[in-house]
Amino acid sequence: FSSWAAATKGSNNLAGISDPAIDAMVEQLIAADTRPKLVFAARALDRIIRAGRYWVPQWYANTHRLAYWDVFGHPPNLPKYFGAGAPDLWWSVAKSSAASEQAK
Repeated sequence: FSSWAAATKGSNNLAGISDPAIDAMVEQLIAADTRPKLVFAARALDRIIRAGRYWVPQWYANTHRLAYWDVFGHPPNLPKYFGAGAPDLWWSVAKSSAASEQAK
């Protein structure tokens, strides 16, 4: 996810994510010399990426797979031809989000 990878042709940063905050967390991950430092940097990187709401392309599959917490709500009846994995129909549920953060 680093800016260097975004500027490098053929890298796995297919979304082209280039963000100084992400770069700083990647450096902290690389430099982590203890498990607690590694976990801290990984969680911080995760929060930064989630806050950016990036769509990270997948390798070819005839389906799209999504991993998500119960911090999102969606309509009970989805449009007929609009798959259940369509994040543009989701919204953040503040109560669930706060409970999930406390559970960590």
